[in-house]
Amino acid sequence: ACWHKVYQLLRVGVRRLLLYGPPATGKTHVAAEFAAHLHAEQFSLTFAEDSDSASALAFWRPGTDGFTLQDGPLASAWRLSTVGPVVLALHEVDRASSEVVTMLSAALDDPRVARITLPDGSVISPGPDLHVIATMNGDLADLRPALLSRLSIRVNVNEPHPFALKPLRPVLLNTVAAVMSGTADSQLPITVREFRALEWLLRKGCDPTVA
Repeated sequence: ACWHKVYQLLRVGVRRLLLYGPPATGKTHVAAEFAAHLHAEQFSLTFAEDSDSASALAFWRPGTDGFTLQDGPLASAWRLSTVGPVVLALHEVDRASSEVVTMLSAALDDPRVARITLPDGSVISPGPDLHVIATMNGDLADLRPALLSRLSIRVNVNEPHPFALKPLRPVLLNTVAAVMSGTADSQLPITVREFRALEWLLRKGCDPTVA
């Protein structure tokens, strides 16, 4: 049901979408899939507590003739979205530092009024065809209010991506269904990565009780 919601929202042209929930369900896969569907450029950023805004936005790069300003993924996405579709993936937004949250708050403003000043004093704006897909593991309570208010369309992704399950053998697909319905032992693995690890062990001849 959650993936049906995701694709319905993308189909109607949502420009800002937050996917949250347990890890390893396929959230990060969506941006690449959507970019391919749109034949769009894709830029990705993954945040951590020590991330800084310069590497995401723009930074000075030394060269033989001095320093030149190099666009980061965010500035590149904004510039290219003025001439065609661009998908900007923002992963683990709940882990962003205070400095990055301030930058993202400006970046996620209404595109009609959004402006960011680069280190050289120039000002850039996003184009009309910028799509932002943000992801995070965990609950909405973990996200800073400034970002939560700008990512008002959200989907709790609590099931594995259907395409990620296709390679699994039927016996494991039955286990997936049991886990998702709540009828299976709660100690069974519940992420795509764990199911794939289980399948690999079985394929190698590991005793099922050990696997």
